[in-house]
Amino acid sequence: MTENNKPDPQAGAADESVSRHVTDTPASIPSDTSLVATSPAEPQFAVGDRICICKQPPYFKTADPMPMLRPPDTIPVGTEGRIMGSKPGGYWIVHFPKGSFLIDSQYIQAMP
Repeated sequence: MTENNKPDPQAGAADESVSRHVTDTPASIPSDTSLVATSPAEPQFAVGDRICICKQPPYFKTADPMPMLRPPDTIPVGTEGRIMGSKPGGYWIVHFPKGSFLIDSQYIQAMP
């Protein structure tokens, strides 16, 4: 209201835009699953599973509190290890005789 007890035209416009925005919102948003990006199927392992290195990674990252990079010849292809845990992004904590390392799932496979 203005000082002459007349309604302020700008105040009404703000209230109207807020109510219009709220009423223009759709009641439900349709879900289209074809638009959802899906990642390729990654192998799933459980803690304690035996695995082996099937492909040589470019480097190994230790699973220590202060991780360090190790050269690819640290663990040869075919070496067996055990899954100790998982990390986001398809990485697994794997324990080998030379220590524990974070390894991408593309470099390991389950042992029969």
